[in-house]
Amino acid sequence: MIQGIAPLLDDPITSTFRFGLVAVGTAGNGERRPPYQYARMISNFVPADEFLDILEAARMIQSAGMEPTIDTMFWTMQLYPFSWRMDSQKVIITMTDEVAQTVTGKTCSEISTIAQDELFELFVFALQPHHNTFLACVHGENRRLFTPAVNSETVFLQIKQIFDDLCIRN
Repeated sequence: MIQGIAPLLDDPITSTFRFGLVAVGTAGNGERRPPYQYARMISNFVPADEFLDILEAARMIQSAGMEPTIDTMFWTMQLYPFSWRMDSQKVIITMTDEVAQTVTGKTCSEISTIAQDELFELFVFALQPHHNTFLACVHGENRRLFTPAVNSETVFLQIKQIFDDLCIRN
């Protein structure tokens, strides 16, 4: 996925964008932690070149335990101190190899409602068999669900399509 994201960061369409990163599933196996510690904010919004360095460093994060992707979408919209500008296009792209999970009891429908109320655009990269677990999170729109690809060119085209659509629509 990182190899597919890297060329997008050099693409003119993202030249004024800022990117932030949250890592999901960072608690140790079996370790009990407060729910918000199952994921952590790695970076606030930075320019594309800095983000690429952060992504490369993120490869070293030990991933284990629960991957509460539903909660992480909520925390990204409501809890983490991202510096969203008032006039920004707020986009969250979740990438996982797991089904949609929660440790707080939040549902995808709740996440979808918050996203619509707060003007967030949500997209998910998940294995095809898991798409149905995320469908309610993305307002029931299949076009917001993607399947991760081994081919970095495919990943690039998938993410570029998200940004192209947002730039054209907005």
